[in-house]
Amino acid sequence: THGSFTTNAAIWHKLLMSAPFPQSIPPTQALAIEMIYLKLARIMSGNFLEIDHWKDIAGYAKLGSEACE
Repeated sequence: THGSFTTNAAIWHKLLMSAPFPQSIPPTQALAIEMIYLKLARIMSGNFLEIDHWKDIAGYAKLGSEACE
């Protein structure tokens, strides 16, 4: 369902390094983005049909948006 930890770490790291965060981004949005990256890594290395992965991404995006208010 989640893929291997090693593969997830490699994908997460590539995502993180491909678009570095600006220094001005608050920790709340940075964490939301990192968690979305982790969920994407699990989708790419595990079962992309696992609905909870997609629901989790929506949840982290919601948390990131709520932190803007």
